[in-house]
Amino acid sequence: MWQAILHSVRYKVILVVLATNFAALSVAGVALVIYDLRSFKAMWINDLATQGNILGRASAAALEFDDPKSANAYLALLEERPHVTAAAIYNAKGKLFASYRRPDSGAVAFPPLPRVDGFSIERNEIVMFTRIVENNQILGTVYLRSDYQLFERLARYLGILAAVMVLSLLVALLIVVWLQARVTGPILAITDAARRVISKRDYSLRVERTTEDEIGYLVDAFNDMLAEIGRRTEANEA
Repeated sequence: MWQAILHSVRYKVILVVLATNFAALSVAGVALVIYDLRSFKAMWINDLATQGNILGRASAAALEFDDPKSANAYLALLEERPHVTAAAIYNAKGKLFASYRRPDSGAVAFPPLPRVDGFSIERNEIVMFTRIVENNQILGTVYLRSDYQLFERLARYLGILAAVMVLSLLVALLIVVWLQARVTGPILAITDAARRVISKRDYSLRVERTTEDEIGYLVDAFNDMLAEIGRRTEANEA
């Protein structure tokens, strides 16, 4: 196969076009994957931060009045957010005040003490801590643990990207096969005429000019060369 490509202008043109398209699609694909994963991460973190702030404001009164039942009721609403595997509210002293576990999450170990505000990525999960502040007073901390699903997102995106690349390369192949006749056709015609001249010594052969570009000038030069050789051959034989 490689030898056929090396000895054929037609195959070289097809290979160049496909290689160029593959390189361009690969660079664009990698850029899109990086952008999508960054956007996905930012979206996930913003969503958790919003949930943490909402839970903090809703639980502020429960912390002030030492009402863990109300705080647990607020956390139970997270059942509507299936990606949240666990959540908790700590009081101002860092003691666990209320907690929530997703039914299928098993035995979740809650941190013994809340951390500072912020998030961390642990394997395939995001952990976020959000301080509950009311009237410039820290009342407690909201803890959220959520599925990150980064690898699932990456696998789906790579699958779509692979399908797009294959389809794009097939379309590029069809286009280049259709167009390459206009590029390599005249060159192949010159090659065929040269072989016939060498084998039959027939200098009356001519190649039809079909383009107005550099290849067209090459055809004219080839035809002029054959005419000159033919005239010289006839003169020598005379």
